[in-house]
Amino acid sequence: MSNDKKQSIVFFHPDLGIGGAERLIIDAAVGLQRRGHQVVIFTSRCDPQHCFDEARD
Repeated sequence: MSNDKKQSIVFFHPDLGIGGAERLIIDAAVGLQRRGHQVVIFTSRCDPQHCFDEARD
């Protein structure tokens, strides 16, 4: 059975700097968005000079 219902998905992560866990979150968020889901990432810190390109907006 296929579930085509679009989901709203939230990720919580304390710091979106450059690291392995951060890369996994960004990759998951981008992949889910490409499938039509709405994705939001909440973080207490994201330095635009020290983060992945996808996390800058």
